[in-house]
Amino acid sequence: MYPDHNPANGCGQLSSACEKFFIEEGCFYECDHNVGKWRAHDDCGADGTGNEWQIEAMPIKASYCDAWYEACRGADNKLCMGSTSTEGAPQYGYFAQPTCHEEQGTGGCKRIDEVYTSGFHMCETMWAGSFKYENDTSADAYVMSFDEGTANPNNAVFQSKNYPTVCPVSIGGGVNLTLAEEEGCDVGVVSYLIESQSGATRQSARAFGAAVAIAAASVLLA
Repeated sequence: MYPDHNPANGCGQLSSACEKFFIEEGCFYECDHNVGKWRAHDDCGADGTGNEWQIEAMPIKASYCDAWYEACRGADNKLCMGSTSTEGAPQYGYFAQPTCHEEQGTGGCKRIDEVYTSGFHMCETMWAGSFKYENDTSADAYVMSFDEGTANPNNAVFQSKNYPTVCPVSIGGGVNLTLAEEEGCDVGVVSYLIESQSGATRQSARAFGAAVAIAAASVLLA
């Protein structure tokens, strides 16, 4: 989903075990409607303090973060973080990898386990505070993947947490909704987004989350 963040001609291919987690993170962020509950800006960043897609402190199970880190240890797993990166202090964060590639090339490549020192460090630092490492096993927290054919466990946690209001007019952001439908995204969800973007509806994000959940369920059960 984000090939410019680890191109094969940059820092090399991640191991399959490590890459699996990055793919899961991308799909989780793009597709799990629960992510919307953790949007950083209720006003979608309209005041210039951030972007409408930004999330903040979304709790992720420590066991998931730890497994991710273990899968990404070793010399084969590198990201472009900058030649002057040291333990705990990447010169370029994960979101700035394309810039790192452009400015430093292969010289900016660093082993993941040289800069990020634990599952805690990886989950809380790599995405600039988007995720929170939850090590209390009795507390609600999310996972980024689950077995095919089973219910999404993320729907069972933080059920009382409300979604922020749907972003006015700009909810589509940079998403090409026409292309999304052509590429197979659920027609009902795409229609909802188009209506929201045009101002035809100003329902809450709770309704949006429900629409996505229903649409996703219908696709899985089809």
